[in-house]
Amino acid sequence: MTGLKQDSHNANKGTDRGRELLKHSLQELGAGRSILADKNGNIIAGNKTFEQASALGLKMREIETNGDELVVVKRNDLDLYDGNKARELAYADNRVAELIC
Repeated sequence: MTGLKQDSHNANKGTDRGRELLKHSLQELGAGRSILADKNGNIIAGNKTFEQASALGLKMREIETNGDELVVVKRNDLDLYDGNKARELAYADNRVAELIC
């Protein structure tokens, strides 16, 4: 996917610790959440996730919607009640949100 552009006016400049945790999470656990872009490819939410995913070479898939439906990412390799990976992803998601700012 090409044409996505980070928000140059994003108020969240991020922290080194948050970026490292996000990078580690993407490397070890894979992508768990989507990002949001406008019709022109300008990233509205998920600038730091896009930055790290791009640096790691993760494949990206675009889903178009007009906002009248929630896009659910369903990971077929995760089971919240069997094994630790899903719980680790939930924890990392919450910690990154706290530390990225």
